[in-house]
Amino acid sequence: MELTDVDEALLSCQILAIPYPEWFSFLKSDPKPDNIQFLTIPNVIPSEKERSKDFEGFVKAVFTKMEAPVDSILDAVPKPNLILADSFLPWAVSIGERRNIPVASFWPMSLTIFSIVCHHQLLLANGHFEANLTGIVTCRIDMSKKHLNLNIHSNIKI
Repeated sequence: MELTDVDEALLSCQILAIPYPEWFSFLKSDPKPDNIQFLTIPNVIPSEKERSKDFEGFVKAVFTKMEAPVDSILDAVPKPNLILADSFLPWAVSIGERRNIPVASFWPMSLTIFSIVCHHQLLLANGHFEANLTGIVTCRIDMSKKHLNLNIHSNIKI
């Protein structure tokens, strides 16, 4: 297999992944390039196997209990060039701002779900969507600077 320029660039940088222990247990047996390192945070969120029993508690734990352990790990490693985080981890932006590290987010779900979140008003107005997310989720897309700036804001109180 021939490596592309992107492949070579990725192999030349150091990547630190910070999963929680349960996810690390799923990942650790898979082969990985030498430039990827895993450091885990403590088990501060409910197990994947149990989270459906208290999904609200799971979401609250993700939003409120993961930031401090990740921040502590970043105290112990060289300053990264970039934080890449799931879009549903809003605290990653706070960490990046405090540490002057750029943050990029990725959308881990399908484009269909992304579209529903961003266009729920149209779906609701046209009778295509039964859940009314008005006032709960706000999606703003700004293309004015020739790049996509997406802000998803939830008014759910935690």
